[in-house]
Amino acid sequence: MELLTISEAAKLADVTTTTIRNYIRSDKLTVYEKANRHMVDRGEILSVFGLKRLAAVTPTTRVIAIANQKGGVGKTTTAVALAAVLARSSSVLAIDSDPQGNMTQAFGYDPDHQDRTLYSVYVDDLPISQAFIKIPPPPPNLTLLPSNLDLADLSRRVAGRVGLEGLLRNALDTVSENFQFVIIDCPPSLDMITINALVAATEIIVPVDMSVFSVRGMVKLMATLQEVRKVNPLLPPPKILPCRTEKTTVSQSIEEGLRNKFGSSVFRTPVPRGKDVPSAHAAKSPLPFHAPRSKTAQAYEAVAQEVLSG
Repeated sequence: MELLTISEAAKLADVTTTTIRNYIRSDKLTVYEKANRHMVDRGEILSVFGLKRLAAVTPTTRVIAIANQKGGVGKTTTAVALAAVLARSSSVLAIDSDPQGNMTQAFGYDPDHQDRTLYSVYVDDLPISQAFIKIPPPPPNLTLLPSNLDLADLSRRVAGRVGLEGLLRNALDTVSENFQFVIIDCPPSLDMITINALVAATEIIVPVDMSVFSVRGMVKLMATLQEVRKVNPLLPPPKILPCRTEKTTVSQSIEEGLRNKFGSSVFRTPVPRGKDVPSAHAAKSPLPFHAPRSKTAQAYEAVAQEVLSG
């Protein structure tokens, strides 16, 4: 729950403070007391005043969370590749939201040697821009917000704060106008870190490798999204990206099942399993730049074009 003052709520809903108070008096809004001030829930404001009224204040920055509860499905590879390709023509902020720091490492930085990270933003209230690392070309327009194992301690360190699920969204509000895309690499879990990414997101991409366990992780994520939409009701259904596909009966059967069930919510371009992915990680270079002619890199180029086309 993210609490707003009466004036903040009125600004968000594009109404007067008198209207907000009238809604409270008529029990159309729940009022909360904090430090002797009347507060209301942001999610309830969004729900009561409707999506149409609030569409005008929706940020133009596209915040894309790459998420699946199952690990090893290609989340980081997808996040890094998309960020790198999109940064050729758009300003991109890549956020490593996984305590393992794999995205940070994929861009050539040692997670353990980073003093200013996403953890610093959450726990120490460091202005988010002060944790940025400008990635040297190529690509030309890419900024990284790194992470490391400190982030694993987030839940304990922020316990008791009001509006925990909105910490990342609030931080991004201060810099989002500087970026056309924000790509968030989520951890393989549905904890507070992932919830923050989903609340901040305007879109979700779910990489699914061709295994029953990966599909099961996606189903659990779908259930979590129902709760997230209470706070972020503008969040659309996720787009599903078949990853690590192969020309086998099992792989083709799972991909076909996804397309039959989710239709246009599945990317047209599947990403094949590729031997160049581990070598790109070892070289600490995004796959589209490490092995641009590989089938996997070319697939991510096509996926990026689908993202750009909306």
